[in-house]
Amino acid sequence: MQRNKRISLIFLGAFGMFMSAASYWFYFSGSASFPAERQLIDHINTYFPESSVDQIQETVNVDERHVFVPFITKDQKYGGSNWEWKKHQWECTAIETKGNPYIWKIDENDPASFYLVWNGNPSHELGYMKLFMKRKAGYSVSDGKENYIPNIQMEAGINIREKSFGVQKLPASWAHTLTSHIKMGSAAQPFSLFKDNGFQQFQFGWLPFSSMEGELISPENMDLTGFSRQGEDTETFLLLNQMEVFTESSH
Repeated sequence: MQRNKRISLIFLGAFGMFMSAASYWFYFSGSASFPAERQLIDHINTYFPESSVDQIQETVNVDERHVFVPFITKDQKYGGSNWEWKKHQWECTAIETKGNPYIWKIDENDPASFYLVWNGNPSHELGYMKLFMKRKAGYSVSDGKENYIPNIQMEAGINIREKSFGVQKLPASWAHTLTSHIKMGSAAQPFSLFKDNGFQQFQFGWLPFSSMEGELISPENMDLTGFSRQGEDTETFLLLNQMEVFTESSH
């Protein structure tokens, strides 16, 4: 009896180790080679036919499990797609043909892992994107005390004159601000099922310019129609009116 019990325990232990190894292999094993351009076009046009991709511009490795693929559509729109190695295959997790830049949240709990992603259409005379992360002033009451919350506006610039697309780390100052708000939100709602992850307090927007020192391009001259399928790991910058931008900015 005791011998059978010992055998059962050994079997259960071995089975548990096998399942752990299998799970690790399935979810976390190294990625396979990335699909060829023709395969990418066929996949996107099959699963997202509204995208109507005609040409892959490049494949940009963010890390070994994340790849950005900018493309041009058949009607000359400039778009991009996010690819992630998931469950032992490359999966397209987001796609955008409207021309809006966005944030790719590699780890949604760690703003230091976030990236700015874009592919602007140069046919709009667009040469420079000015990105904004904003939060309006307000106040909160805690333990009978009123706390003033000042305006926040942070800027980042992207030059697309030489290259329409790109991926770059979220500015360190932005990441630091978002991290602070995530921590404050967690401390204020330690047992809430609906925690504020910091993003709900902020607006993300952008303004189009002809160049870094050039003129602001009127929204009427921007064609931002198109197809977009974003997930929880992205945050889109929406086109702003200049009146929505504070006079003074923090960088």
